[in-house]
Amino acid sequence: MGTTTQEAFHSMRGHVADGQRVLCGKDGRDVLTVRGVINGWVVERADGTPLAAPTRNALEVVRLVAAYSPRAARKSKRFVFKEALVAMLLRLGARPSERFYDYVIDTRAGLLYLSAYDDWLAARFEDVEKARQVVKTGCLNRFSGKWNWHFVFAEAQDIEFLEQQIRDLLPAG
Repeated sequence: MGTTTQEAFHSMRGHVADGQRVLCGKDGRDVLTVRGVINGWVVERADGTPLAAPTRNALEVVRLVAAYSPRAARKSKRFVFKEALVAMLLRLGARPSERFYDYVIDTRAGLLYLSAYDDWLAARFEDVEKARQVVKTGCLNRFSGKWNWHFVFAEAQDIEFLEQQIRDLLPAG
């Protein structure tokens, strides 16, 4: 595909297409690339990280490109899901585990063992029977007690979502 500038980028000019390069900023040193994926398009930074989750909406691609700020991208620290996940678990009261999992936290369903990864949270309840009675969200394995959470494009809002899921299981008080 071709190359255009951030100011000239528009869906009606055929710019929302796989491989389209977009030169951003006054000097054009920052480059975004539009990638066609199975479920729509992804706008990627030069390092290959996506600006957002895939979208099927061409106007959303235009909005992402128009809103991109090279200076803000350089100043802001890149979001690291695993670091944010560990910080959230500790904030909720998780402590180091002596088992296979990295952390453990007390819940109304008994002990919940947890390990943070780059794009998912491994979680397993010790008391499977009690977990079956208490856990009402997510995909609880009714036999093993696993309660894992996987994300395609892990973002800050996913941390907020997970925090609420776990917070709902914490003992009152």
